[in-house]
Amino acid sequence: MPVVSVPSRQTLDEVPARVFKFIMGYAESLAARVALAQKGFDEAEHAYAWSRLQKLGQMPRGQVLLDKTVREAVLELDTWDNPNFESILRCLERGFPAQAAFLFENLEATEGAGAVLAVETLLDRLDVLESGVGRTDTHEADVAALALLAKRGYPKAELTRLRALVKATKATDAPPPVVSDEERVQILLELYKWLGDWGSQARSAKLGRATLIRLGLAKRRGKDETDVVTDPAVTPVTPGPGAPT
Repeated sequence: MPVVSVPSRQTLDEVPARVFKFIMGYAESLAARVALAQKGFDEAEHAYAWSRLQKLGQMPRGQVLLDKTVREAVLELDTWDNPNFESILRCLERGFPAQAAFLFENLEATEGAGAVLAVETLLDRLDVLESGVGRTDTHEADVAALALLAKRGYPKAELTRLRALVKATKATDAPPPVVSDEERVQILLELYKWLGDWGSQARSAKLGRATLIRLGLAKRRGKDETDVVTDPAVTPVTPGPGAPT
């Protein structure tokens, strides 16, 4: 029996763009329309995906424009989290794997406003390492891990600066989003499964390479590379030497 994988939040966040590309590719390609019609793709299936994309994209009523300070703080945190999460993780994995696991359990870099929450979560966990609350048995190693991070460019002053940026993003009281985070995850899961279903149908229809690329199910070939057709629920990647599978 096939193993059903649980998608990461990063994978889910990429799904709306991939579903949109699939729908647009379907609309533009006669070959895709003919092949998928034979598989049962109809107006109801199209409307199912489109309605969920629209739900995710709704703007809250009374939404206000964020002021310059908030915009700049969000942008800086969004730029900071990706390379620095990786740097901190790799640094600690060598000598402090337990601390690395604690800091990054179910935590990864993301985009936009989600980066603010991700950085705040990391800072909160770093505070726990420093305070030792609930980690008496590992406190000595926790403090040593923090000392290493300080040498690598993450001293207390840098963490304080990041905390101030997080606080700045909360300076404007904006209306809550139309879709709660729980509802958003549910919709993303629905779209993930929809894309997995119809992506598999498109592949089994033996559509040409150009059509699969148009649907977002393959990447265009680069120099000295071959086109890659992937599981439709996973972002296509063009592997290089040593790339993960």
